[in-house]
Amino acid sequence: MYAAVVIDSLKFARERGQLSGKVQVAAMARLNDILYDNRGDLVYRIQGGSDTQGRPILELKITGIVHLQCQRCLKSLEHAVDCDTALRLIAGSAEQVDREQDDDPDTPDCIEANTELNVDELIEDELVLALPVHPRHLSDVCRSKPVVADGQQRRETPAFGGLAALLKISEKSTKE
Repeated sequence: MYAAVVIDSLKFARERGQLSGKVQVAAMARLNDILYDNRGDLVYRIQGGSDTQGRPILELKITGIVHLQCQRCLKSLEHAVDCDTALRLIAGSAEQVDREQDDDPDTPDCIEANTELNVDELIEDELVLALPVHPRHLSDVCRSKPVVADGQQRRETPAFGGLAALLKISEKSTKE
């Protein structure tokens, strides 16, 4: 077990601090329901600085591989993580953000400045936001098998395979 990395976010940004390292995927508890397994490490880099208007920001880069569960075949899907984001630091609550910037997609997301910002939790937050909602293999490489019935090709979905068997039993018993 290792100690969490904690920074004073405003001081880090003002001093243009730089921090890099690795974090284990297994250490990110909130990802357990999303991942197929928790093997591997992610590499991160955090750079403090300011935007064009002099407001403090943190630039975060996360790279690595995570194993998601394909929603077609329910098998492991290797997903390359390449998250590059800027986070503007604001003092006080998030309600203080300028409302006119809410509509501009080029403005960085805002987080509350914190004297004890847990870097691992920040990385986990950004990773949760960066992962696809419905991960799937490409249709030509997915391991689910096509089923041909009535001249039409369909994909067999493991979640409904048992239901198809029950339907066949039901149809057979009604014919007898």
